[in-house]
Amino acid sequence: MQKPILSICIPTYNRADFILKGLNFWKTIPSVRDVEIVIVDDGSSDNTQKLVREFVKNNPELYVVYHKFSEHIGFDKMMLSIVKYAHGKYCWLISDDDLPHKKSIKKLFSIMKKYPETALIHMNYSRFDNKLQKITAKRMVGEIYRDIIFNNPNDFYFKEIRDSYFPYLGTNVITMSTDVVNREQWLIASKGLENFIGHNFMHCFIISKMIMENPKIYYIANPNVQYLSNNHRIWPNDIWKDYNEVFLNFMKKIGYDKSKLNKMQRHQNKFEKRENMMKHPVLKFVYKFVHPIYAFVGYLKTKNSKM
Repeated sequence: MQKPILSICIPTYNRADFILKGLNFWKTIPSVRDVEIVIVDDGSSDNTQKLVREFVKNNPELYVVYHKFSEHIGFDKMMLSIVKYAHGKYCWLISDDDLPHKKSIKKLFSIMKKYPETALIHMNYSRFDNKLQKITAKRMVGEIYRDIIFNNPNDFYFKEIRDSYFPYLGTNVITMSTDVVNREQWLIASKGLENFIGHNFMHCFIISKMIMENPKIYYIANPNVQYLSNNHRIWPNDIWKDYNEVFLNFMKKIGYDKSKLNKMQRHQNKFEKRENMMKHPVLKFVYKFVHPIYAFVGYLKTKNSKM
């Protein structure tokens, strides 16, 4: 295979069924034959390796790169390494339990061809239940219905969005599956960030640094990702507390607008409070029953806003 334009980079850990489902889905997209699929396995103890090898053997028309670490190294170290195993000019970072929309590859190719110097392509996404069967939000980012080209990282990160899950456009980068990055620029920006290993969103540090140095961002307004909700790994840290305190302070140090970051920190305290609630044994039990109702109301709200 000649050097691909796009690499689909999928970190995984003990999710053999999701990986197989994803691979079978990717092969149904005609244009995916022009890309490579890179799977980095964080030392899975299930049958991930066996299923991937069987898939590769039975689907020789697809180019799949598979690397398995001998031990469990954690999400951040995986993110620092996964792009190194890729060969494409661009890398789509996508979770092992999320799936693309059918026309996503064609859309990405058109952007890469027209805007070859783009550092980050960030896209809107749909949210599904944890079986990817029932949609709970058609558009996670509301209000924006046309693609936007940003030439200033502050304009991208701090664009306020009403009727959306996150109040700021840039916060959606944390989902990872919505991010397509310039491989060369990612590798340069990732250097020197080892101190942030353990916060479980290393891609946010790299992307924020990357687009500060190369402020060319393309935002796709239509959803191009099927994001699976309520299936998160158990993080060893309070991820939103770390995001608000560690990550946003990092952004201040590398030159982002401090006044806007302070405002974002105040607004996003609610996510930190929700994270704490999810770790409380009693409140977590209550949330399990309340959240489906909340998600359904959000779905109706999104549906009605389109009418």
